[in-house]
Amino acid sequence: MRGSVPDEERRRPPRGPWVGLLLAGVVLWGLHRVARPPAADDVVTVEAATVQALRERFEQAQGRPPTDAELEAMVDDWVEGEILIREARAQGLDRADPIVRRRLAQAMRFALEDADLPDDPGDAELEAWRERHGDRYHRPPERGFAQVFVAGEGEQAQARAQGLRARLLDGEPPIAMGDALPFGTHPSPASTEAIARRYGAAFAQVVAAAPMGEWILARSSFGWHVIRVDAERPGQAPPLSEIRAQVLADWRVDQRRQRLDAGIERLRARYRVEVER
Repeated sequence: MRGSVPDEERRRPPRGPWVGLLLAGVVLWGLHRVARPPAADDVVTVEAATVQALRERFEQAQGRPPTDAELEAMVDDWVEGEILIREARAQGLDRADPIVRRRLAQAMRFALEDADLPDDPGDAELEAWRERHGDRYHRPPERGFAQVFVAGEGEQAQARAQGLRARLLDGEPPIAMGDALPFGTHPSPASTEAIARRYGAAFAQVVAAAPMGEWILARSSFGWHVIRVDAERPGQAPPLSEIRAQVLADWRVDQRRQRLDAGIERLRARYRVEVER
């Protein structure tokens, strides 16, 4: 149809006069760079370690070593990227573009964080670090209990629970007593916080204060319970062997933060900051 505009033209953003001026400036600058003789810093050296890294990256991706032609192509791509980076820096694009500035700063932070950071400092260092941060790994006390459950919240359910308690106090075994409960008649020992998440805060407080080995009544968000606390584990820090992976991860986070702070402080000491107002 006459006068119709192709789709790709419609998708293209409008171009103002500044675009042409910018392109013209880039072209003139490029001609200047091409016309002048190469300087000493225009030499691009592809070190053996770089070639080896390119070869290993190809092997990891393709599962085989690269051919000579493939390796040469990768080296050419690397050289092209190096040249473009140098020219972009020469134009000040690394300083003018906020995204590039953020990426460079982030890359430098990563380098400072990982400077001389070992993969694993060994058990002695981790054990000393764990002891300095003992509160982080301290396990709270836990209590375990047997229970007979009665569904319902009214007086009738409470009276039924009291009757079951009387039978239990007379020595009758709790097997087949009460109503079914998903958590079972003898849940594993748990902390007060974990019990509260399952049964409610009021029930958890009763369990925490209950005397050992005595059947008592407790009310939860499900109904009435006749419980007997029969297991107790004191709060303690677990041995390193049980939590080593977590301690190592926390140690690395702490070491990265320390290295970053120290590295930035060293770098700042090398500069004199002048702010123009």
